[in-house]
Amino acid sequence: MGRVQAVEKVGAGFLQDVGSWIWLPRRVAFELSRDGVNFTTVAEVSAADVSDRDTSVVVKDFVQTIPKRDARFVRVKAYEYGVIPAWHAGAGGASWIFIDEIIVE
Repeated sequence: MGRVQAVEKVGAGFLQDVGSWIWLPRRVAFELSRDGVNFTTVAEVSAADVSDRDTSVVVKDFVQTIPKRDARFVRVKAYEYGVIPAWHAGAGGASWIFIDEIIVE
């Protein structure tokens, strides 16, 4: 982030468009660091509230408020949906993850 700053909210926005083989990640982990070497996981958010069979276009922010912590670096780990399921036209293929933005407050 250029310099050490107080962080109290982390998040990232993702897209799900099943018809285009794009699924939300199963979960997203957020890690913070002051030095860029030693990271600490400060939040994990899941997509449990969105069906993987929802054929509408879904935009979801995976956001969590955390206890205030000083950090300069943010690492986001999005865990993929995985192999496309048998009910889908792309069955057996690889799914995509599309991220829109990273949120740090």
